[in-house]
Amino acid sequence: MTDSTHTAGRRAVVLAVLAGAFGSLDTALNIAFPDITDDLDLEVSDLQWVVTCLVRSYGLALIVAGRMGDRQGHSRTLAMGAAGAAVGLTICSSAPSLGVLLAGRVVQGLGTAFVMASGPPLIALAAGLEARGRAVGLFQTSAGIGLALGPVIGGPLVDLGGWRGVFWFRIPLAALLLVLAIPLVRSMDSAEDGASIEARASHHIEWSPLLRSGHFVSANLLAIVVNGAMFATWLLVPALLIDHLGTGVLLGGVVLAASPAATAFISPRAGRLSDEGHTGRLVVGGILLTAAGMALLATTDADWPAAGVAVALAAVGLGLGLFSAPNMATVMASLPNSEQGLGAGLSLTTRTLGIVLGVNVSSRLFDWWEAEHSFDEAFTVVFGTMAVVLAVVGSLEMIRRVASQP
Repeated sequence: MTDSTHTAGRRAVVLAVLAGAFGSLDTALNIAFPDITDDLDLEVSDLQWVVTCLVRSYGLALIVAGRMGDRQGHSRTLAMGAAGAAVGLTICSSAPSLGVLLAGRVVQGLGTAFVMASGPPLIALAAGLEARGRAVGLFQTSAGIGLALGPVIGGPLVDLGGWRGVFWFRIPLAALLLVLAIPLVRSMDSAEDGASIEARASHHIEWSPLLRSGHFVSANLLAIVVNGAMFATWLLVPALLIDHLGTGVLLGGVVLAASPAATAFISPRAGRLSDEGHTGRLVVGGILLTAAGMALLATTDADWPAAGVAVALAAVGLGLGLFSAPNMATVMASLPNSEQGLGAGLSLTTRTLGIVLGVNVSSRLFDWWEAEHSFDEAFTVVFGTMAVVLAVVGSLEMIRRVASQP
């Protein structure tokens, strides 16, 4: 391998890590939800559209972005995504109404999809496909860092200048991604570097064997359920912290960061263990640990200290970290080497579908129960329900894996 190929590989890893962090910084918005509802005169239920407009456009574009990356180069699609995300963030940051904000979120989501779908294949192809789990674990770590930094950065920004700041600060970061991607796009245009770093799609995918594969189908279904249940934490815990425990946005942001920080901590270890053949234990253990964290959150009330909420969120984050990297690696490993972008896009799509379903189910269940009872009781019902669902799904996956062993 030539020096230029080594250099391109290092650039690809750095760019993929930065992409993962950038794409996950939208958690800065969650801590701003109370300020958005006050400024734009919204109901709490309206917040689901602020989330789902981004998530749906993002989810619809992921597979397209992954396939385009397989054919034209993942660094090129990442650069396109960074430019699109910058435009969307600019619209959001200056939105005078809910309608304009939602339009900006759609554009932001499309751009972010191209950024995120490019990251896992870039880093996996640069690191070597035999270390796919480690590579995906590193990407998940960078994404977890972005998730953790979002509310920590968002809190001071909301305090200083209101909710618009959680969009403004990401525009220069999108521009930085674009600037860093351009040299890599040029190097990938050379035949030597392009062949060594970015695999290109060259044949038709046989879907029938994949759909008959228990591990492939299960990995995608589990991503929907686990991420759907988990997203209740981002939707409802900010209101618990700020409106009911009185933490304020600064401390509230730090507490919210406990979950993604735990995910970032455990993801590289989970990826390494997955490469060593422990995928089944990691997936099942991660689901059950996430269920335990959700069950602990279901017991919260107005007398809980912020530290107690942080512990429960950390348990959720550890469980998600144990689950996510091995699960994504399973999906990507099921596809040919030339289709790693499609594998990443598919894995992120099922994750996103879970988030959309989770937002809708959690918000509707919460609103329905709170209408007749209190916030505390509605909070308990939502998180208790999610804990039970995860416990059942984790147990069923454990049984499936045991039954499938020779």
